[in-house]
Amino acid sequence: MKIYPEQLEQQLRQTIHPVYLVCGDEPLIVNEMGKNIRKHVKEKGFTDHQIFHVTPNYNWEPFLESSHALSLFSEQALFELRLTANKLTVAARKILESYAENTPKDKVLLILANRLDKSEQNTKWFKSLVQKGLFVQVWPISRQQLPRWIQQQLQKHHIQANTDAVRFLAEYTEGNLLATQQEIEKLSLLFHDKKITERDLMDSVNDNARFNVFALTDAMLKGDMKRSLKILNALKSEGTETILILWALTKEIRTLLSMQQEIKKGSSISQVLQQWHVLEKKKPLVQTALKKYNLHSLMQALKKAATIDQSIKGLKKENVWDSLEQLLLITINAPA
Repeated sequence: MKIYPEQLEQQLRQTIHPVYLVCGDEPLIVNEMGKNIRKHVKEKGFTDHQIFHVTPNYNWEPFLESSHALSLFSEQALFELRLTANKLTVAARKILESYAENTPKDKVLLILANRLDKSEQNTKWFKSLVQKGLFVQVWPISRQQLPRWIQQQLQKHHIQANTDAVRFLAEYTEGNLLATQQEIEKLSLLFHDKKITERDLMDSVNDNARFNVFALTDAMLKGDMKRSLKILNALKSEGTETILILWALTKEIRTLLSMQQEIKKGSSISQVLQQWHVLEKKKPLVQTALKKYNLHSLMQALKKAATIDQSIKGLKKENVWDSLEQLLLITINAPA
């Protein structure tokens, strides 16, 4: 039976299946599914766990011997096959076909693999095993799905995070699930059972810098070009990641743009500050920026930020640090 990853937990609670097949393009999620299955199966008494790494030239004798062992002389066992190729040899297919025809009652078979070719999924061994158990197809997580996945992972580590924090983490790790998971594990040591903001995240990944990116955004809001460039150069010399800097600057520019749009509709500055829940100590900075930067200049700055984002991701050939300096020039030198 084919199921979606989110259905696995419910299936594990219901019954033990003789076969579990998990494959897909996201190794982290495939391994996480495998971990959940192993835990569940072992809790049900299948304590003998044997792992077989199946390469193209794999010798199947150890697997055959173990799978044919009589339960009279062996514990209930979990056999785990880790496939390294997206296609199996003819010999391997026949062995798994035979296993599917005579599935041992005291054995559970777990197969973990990368995405298997469509042709492989149409073979007899694959269809037979899926018929006997569960097939979990893991698809890549889209950009739209990533924040939800991050939120779920944070909750598993007893961390609460606001929307901006989740969005920042998704941008910072560029959708790399392994890198995201590593950051979350690091955060769990620092913020267990706590609620975090994007500032906590940025401080966490940039905790050794003499200046931090928030000093830069404050200088930009003040319109202090000299200090802004000084801080930017310091961040560069300290090896601060450009995506952190761009995130912080873009967030302020986007917020100012939204505020200016409300002011244009008739809202006062004080009303806008209240609507955006601006902290008391930051209000003077934001007021200064709203008086200094107009809609046109902020839109130009936002366009420049989008170009820098492409450069960071390797889609444009521009010097990112020079471009960040230009972003500050566009924003701070904007006419009132």
